[in-house]
Amino acid sequence: MGITVQLMRLVETLGWSIRRADADSIAVACRSPGCGAMMRVKHDGPIPARCNGAVPSMDLRVESYDQFCRALRDRREDLSLSISDVEVCAGMAADHLAKAEKDNPSRIPSLPILVDWAAALGYDLVLRPTTMPAITLRTIEQTRGLHPQRQRRTARVRQERADQRATG
Repeated sequence: MGITVQLMRLVETLGWSIRRADADSIAVACRSPGCGAMMRVKHDGPIPARCNGAVPSMDLRVESYDQFCRALRDRREDLSLSISDVEVCAGMAADHLAKAEKDNPSRIPSLPILVDWAAALGYDLVLRPTTMPAITLRTIEQTRGLHPQRQRRTARVRQERADQRATG
């Protein structure tokens, strides 16, 4: 028996984030900010308790573009900055932010612009592991037979990328 959807759900429910999964174990990491705990959970082994999450989080979770814009608009207003002030700080063209920040925006900026906009207001954009959708867990479970083959291909592709970066 290998890893199952039920095991992966249990691991995530207990506060662990799935980093990797192979045929008989899951590499997990603690989700608490500032905690670096990582370990491997075997399909037939115990799932250890994670840290107590005592480090307070200042994260602001956004789940849509509209929430993202509202958060940055609120931050700009809290700092008493005008739209043009932030455009200058972020290196944006005039009126670019005004079109993106309003409700029902007429312009949706590219990711590099969003990163610059957030940075100008003192925010980092962070991808933090969270609970995966059921379909992803099922796909992981169902594709473990392909795991060794996919690992070899991934290693080859990563090496090709590294070679391309090295040669410029």
